Amino acid sequence: TLALAKLIGERDDLTVLPNDFVIAGFLIEHSQCRIIHTGGTVCRENRSCVGEAAAQALRGLFIDLAFISASSWGMRGLSPPNEDKVMVKKAIVEASRRRILLSDTSKYGKVATYLALPMAAFDAIITDEGLPAVAREAIEQAGIALLTAEKEEYARTGIRMKVRYRCQVRALHWLQRRRVHAIRGAFVQPIPRGRLASLFGAVPSCS
Repeated sequence: TLALAKLIGERDDLTVLPNDFVIAGFLIEHSQCRIIHTGGTVCRENRSCVGEAAAQALRGLFIDLAFISASSWGMRGLSPPNEDKVMVKKAIVEASRRRILLSDTSKYGKVATYLALPMAAFDAIITDEGLPAVAREAIEQAGIALLTAEKEEYARTGIRMKVRYRCQVRALHWLQRRRVHAIRGAFVQPIPRGRLASLFGAVPSCS
């Protein structure tokens, strides 16, 4: 999700709702977007807000598109290790019109204590190319759009992310129809169709 935040640093037409302090700090320093923070109990382990106060703040909002991260996920769903994180993830789903899981494949197949969200809660998944073929097939059968991202290291520019619409042609159509905006929270204003490329197109740089 931090890589995604870096892609929108120059945007001034977004309202972003992060509950992650690292992402919020980056956006404060390097972006022009409007930022709303959930507040709540601080989880030092991953520097985010959890608990009922954060969940209640989310329920009071209309979220157009939510990008949701996960430390462990599989075809049954997302399973955080802490119960306080469950209510926050459920609240995001309740408050948002569309949901995208954003997580790399090193988290796939891991199982923690609590089942927070079923995979059916998501409209799309963005992950890397390491997803097993059996998982790809299961995602396709579930009717969830799948997009893969290729990470490349550059000495000067850092990590660059290129989202390639190669798993399903319908994944590209899904994004175009819905005029995707961006990050682990709320993007209230829509992005015009012609600006999709600036977010998910040919090799945007994350410095």
